[in-house]
Formats: sequence, C-alpha cells, structure tokens
Amino acid sequence: MAISKADLVVGFQKLLEGQCPNNTAGGRGSSTNQVVPSLSHPFASDDCSTLNYDITLDEIAQVMRRLKRNKFAGLDGIKVEFLLDDGDMLHVPLQIVFNKLLQQGYLASLSSGVIHALHKGGDALQFKNYRGIIVGPILAKVFAMILEARLSSWAQERGLQARGQAGFRKDFRTTDNLYIL
Repeated sequence: MAISKADLVVGFQKLLEGQCPNNTAGGRGSSTNQVVPSLSHPFASDDCSTLNYDITLDEIAQVMRRLKRNKFAGLDGIKVEFLLDDGDMLHVPLQIVFNKLLQQGYLASLSSGVIHALHKGGDALQFKNYRGIIVGPILAKVFAMILEARLSSWAQERGLQARGQAGFRKDFRTTDNLYIL
C-alpha cells in the first residue's frame, strides 16, 4: 500500500495541528499514536547547544543526498523515491515536522518497522540462506540520519569517541584496525 502525495500533505497538516494520524500497524492493540516525550540529557544545556538547535534545510538536503534508491518501503508505504523525485519541494514541510518532533517528542508509530527476508544466495528453500532486515518509515530514517550526523559531529569535536572506534565514523573503516593487531 503506497501513500499518495495528497495523503502525505494531509498527514503533515494533521501532525502540525497536533493530531496523530490513525495508524493501527502497531500490533497487539498497541497505540502507535502515542507521543514519546523528548528525553532530557545529562549535559549542561550550553554544552549541547549544537545538538538542540532547529533542524535546517541544509541538513535535510545533505541527508537527502545520502539516501539510496530501490529500497523497501516501510509500514507507511512511502518509498525513498517519493522524497527524492520531488526535488526540494518537501524540504520545508519536512523541516517543520522534524522541528516539531525535536521539540515535542516523536510518534511511537515512527518506531515501527516491517521485517523483510532477504535472500543471501544459495538454495532458496533453505532458511539459513536468508537474513532479516527491518524497514522503518522513511521519514523516521531521514530524521534519525540528521540526529546521527549532529551527534557524531558533537562527539568527535569533544573527543568522546574511543580511539579504536572505526565503524560508523567518517573516514574510518573497521579494516583500519587490522594494522593495530
């Protein structure tokens, strides 16, 4: 089930008006419309000012350039191509929604995902030849990528990442640690 552009605009409007979209994909009768409050942090507010400012259009554009095409859609039915093919038309609505999420908390439904079995090769009738991947809503992925970029930069500037940490760091590879061994 794919979502139309008109439905997405209506969903944005409802979110901005404080109404959560009616989503029953949470399973077991759970409410996916519940708002998860923003978490407080243990650092002084001035130490985290680089983490707490409003999300910018430039941050959204940078993340959009990193997105890859031809990926599974999440429970919301939105494929990455929907965001990429509109150029920057959705950047301002995304900025408004993401800043609202940053200030007020996120919808629990943004944490829901669907598991896809991905064939690794070999006999397709053998379960061992599959691996599961969880695909969440693309909007949650874009939001998380923005927060991850901020947090990584913040931790790097303060020297908070372990020297041996190579995975998930810019210009580092886990194979770099082979030289240490």
